[in-house]
Amino acid sequence: MSIDASHYLEIPPAKSQAPSADRPLQDPVEAMKQLVSNKEQHASNSGASGKSLDAGATKEPAVLDMGDTDGLYKSSEKPSVHQVSGNTTAESQHTIAAGESLEGIARKTLGPKASNDEVSRYANAVALANGLLQPDKLTPGQKLDMPGRTKDGTLTFNNPDNKNEHWELHEDNTIDSHNKSDGTSYKREPLDTYGSYTAHHIGPKMDDNYDESYFHKDDVTVTSRKDANGNTVATVSDGTVKSTDKDGNWKADFGPSAQGDHSSYDKASGVTTSHLKDGSTSKTWDSDWHSESVDADGTKTTKWQDGSVMVERKDAEGHEIGYARQQNENGGYKEHGWGPQPKDNYDESYDPKNGQTTRVEGKGTAQEKTTTSWSDGTTKVEAKDGDNYQRNADGSEHHWGKENYDKPAYDYKHDEHLNTSKDGLDQAVKNHVAVDKQAAFKRDMDAFEARAQKEHMAPEEVAKTYDQMSRMLNAPKDSAVVSDQDRALLAEGLVHQCAHPEATVQGAHNTCNVTTVARETLQRNPSKAAEMAATTSITGAWTAADGKVIKIDKQSLQPGAEEAIYPPADGNRSFSTQALNLVMANDVLQRRVPPESYVQRTPNADIPNDTGERHLDAHGNLIATTQKTADGMLIPESSPNLSEHEIVQVAQRLNGDNSHLIAFNDPQSGVDSINSEVAFAQRLHQLKQQGQFPVTLAVDGNHAPIQEVGQEAPGLGAHVVTVDGFDEKTGKVHITNQWGKKSNKWVSLSDLYKNATGEIASSSDGADTDY
Repeated sequence: MSIDASHYLEIPPAKSQAPSADRPLQDPVEAMKQLVSNKEQHASNSGASGKSLDAGATKEPAVLDMGDTDGLYKSSEKPSVHQVSGNTTAESQHTIAAGESLEGIARKTLGPKASNDEVSRYANAVALANGLLQPDKLTPGQKLDMPGRTKDGTLTFNNPDNKNEHWELHEDNTIDSHNKSDGTSYKREPLDTYGSYTAHHIGPKMDDNYDESYFHKDDVTVTSRKDANGNTVATVSDGTVKSTDKDGNWKADFGPSAQGDHSSYDKASGVTTSHLKDGSTSKTWDSDWHSESVDADGTKTTKWQDGSVMVERKDAEGHEIGYARQQNENGGYKEHGWGPQPKDNYDESYDPKNGQTTRVEGKGTAQEKTTTSWSDGTTKVEAKDGDNYQRNADGSEHHWGKENYDKPAYDYKHDEHLNTSKDGLDQAVKNHVAVDKQAAFKRDMDAFEARAQKEHMAPEEVAKTYDQMSRMLNAPKDSAVVSDQDRALLAEGLVHQCAHPEATVQGAHNTCNVTTVARETLQRNPSKAAEMAATTSITGAWTAADGKVIKIDKQSLQPGAEEAIYPPADGNRSFSTQALNLVMANDVLQRRVPPESYVQRTPNADIPNDTGERHLDAHGNLIATTQKTADGMLIPESSPNLSEHEIVQVAQRLNGDNSHLIAFNDPQSGVDSINSEVAFAQRLHQLKQQGQFPVTLAVDGNHAPIQEVGQEAPGLGAHVVTVDGFDEKTGKVHITNQWGKKSNKWVSLSDLYKNATGEIASSSDGADTDY
C-alpha cells in the first residue's frame, strides 16, 4: 500500500507544543536537524503493504525535547554562559578536554542549578552551532563555538555552514533566521516534539517568499507559494503538486507513489473528482459525503454513508446489469438485482437474528428458484422446475421433486480420486524431494487433509491440489523454467501453507496486498494456488480464468536469500509465497493501461533497506520514487503499489464474489466501505454469518493494535491484514497478520476501527489535521 502525502496539502496553522518533560532525548543533532535544517527536502516514506507501504519495518522517531524552559536562566543562578543583547552574537569558544561530553560542557556552562532539560537544550544548540554530526565523539583540543544568550533566554549562533546566516532559538523552540548577505529570513515553529515544523520565508525576490512545512509522520515536506496568476501552488516532496485559486477551487497532480493520477475540487458544486492509476474515476459530494466511482470497464458504483450501495454496468451485448443493496438499522439488508438473465434478476435479504440469507432468482419465470443459506454452510434450493435439494456442510445431500435421492457425506478415506492423487504425490516426493525433507512433507499432507475434513472441503479439491503438486515436481528439468531443486522447495512451502494458510507471510517484502490474497486462496481454493505455482514454475507464465496471460521473467523465479531457507523462521517468506506474490501482483499490473509489471531482483547494498522488488513501466523501465541514495541515485519503487480496488479484483478473479476487502470510506466498486464503528461491527457480523471469512481489512500498520506498543512509528502505515474471527459478545476481532505468528491476535473492534480510520495515528503523532 502507499502513503498518500496529498492530505498534507491542507497545511495546519503553526503551533507550539510544550515537550513532555519525561520523554527521553535521542540524538540531539539529528533531532535539531529536523527542526532547523532548510537544506534538503524529505521524500515520502513508502514501505510494505498493502498498498505499497509495509509497516513491518518501523523507524524510531527523532524526538526533539528541549525540556521545560519556564524560568530558564534565572538571575539568581548566575549561569556562566555569556550574555548578548538584541540580535547580536557575542559567541565565545570552548576547547574540548579529554573525557568531556556535550552535556558536561553544557552543565559546566550553565551552572549547577541548571535542570536536565536546560542542559539538554543548550547541548543541542552547541551541537547545531558547530555542525556536529556525531556529538558523542568529541576530539580533545577541538574548539567549539558556544551559543550566546539574550536576556529573554534566546540562544543565538550562526549556521556553521554559512556564517552569514544567523539563528535565534527561542524558549518556545521557535527559530528565527536572518541572512545578512541576501536579505532573506524565516521564522520556523515546531508542530510537535518529533521534528515537524512550519516556516514562513521572506526575502527581496519573488522566489524568496514561501511557506514550508515538514511532517515527520510521513517524512514529507510541503512548500507553498503564489504563482504569477495569484494561485497558491503547494508542492509535496513525493512529487504531488496542488494549485488553488482565490475562490477555493483546486487541482492536484500526484507523485509516483500515490494511487491517484490527478484530482480536482469544484467549490460551487462541492464535488471532489479523482482519477486513479487503475483507470477508475471517483466523485465525492460535500453535502452528504455520498460517492460515485466509475471503473475502467464502465462499472458505476454509488455509495451512501449508511452502507447502502448501487452498482451498474453493461454486459458485452449492452444490457444493463446491476444491483442495489439497502442496509437495515438492525444490521440486515435487502438487495435487488437486475439484468438479461434470470439469475441476474433477484431479490436477496439477510436476517441477522438467525443468520439466514434468502435469494429469489428469476421470479415469475420457469427458472425461478429460492436459495436459503445458513452460517454453518447448509444450503437449501427450492426450484419451480422441481429440482429441489439441501446440501449440508459435510457434503451430504437430500434431493426431492424432480429426482429423489440422498448423497452421503464426504468420505476422504475411500475417495478414489483423492487416493490416486495422494499415491502419485507420495511417489513424486520420493523422487524429487530431499530425503531429510520427506517426512515433513508427509506430515503437512496429513495436516492438509485434516484441515480439509474439519472445514468440510470437498475431497476433489484436495485431490486436484495434489495433482498440481505432482505436476510441479515431475516436470522435465530440461524444459521447466525453475530448477528441480527450486521446484521441490516450492512444493515444500506450498503443501505446508495448504495445511496452515495462516503461515502465509510477506517477510521482508512490500507485498501485504497480494499476500492476503494468497492466504485466502490457499484457504478457500488451494488447487488454484497450486495450479498457479505449478504452471508458472514450469512455463514462466500463468493464464487467468478470463484468458489473460501473465508473464513472469525467469530471474524473478529464483528464491531470494530469505526464501531459499526451508522451513523459514517465523515471519520469513517462503519461496511458494514469493511465486504466488509475483503472479498475483502482475495479474493486476499487467492489466493496467498502459501495462506495468513487478519483478524481484537481488537487493542493492547501496540502497537502504532494499528488498530487491522493482516496479516497471510499460517499457520495462524502473519506476522511481522521489527519494535518493547518499550518492544521488533515485531509489526505485519497491512495491506492487496496489489500490484496495485492485486487491479485491484479483481476489475475486481467483475466489469469486465471496472475496471481500473492507476499507474506510472507499468509493470504489468491490470494496466494502465502512463509515462508522457500528457499520463495521454489522458488516463483520454479516460476513461471519454468511460464512465468508477470511476477509481482508485495510489498516494502519504503524500503530496499535496492529503494531505492538513500543514498536510504533509516526505516520499512517498503509497495510492490510486478514480478519478470520469475530466475537460479538466480547467485541473482539481476530486478525492474522502477514508479519508472522507473533502478530496474530484478538483485538478490540473499537481499537481496530480507530486504527483503520487513522484516528490512532492522528491522536498520537502530532501535526494531525491531515487525517
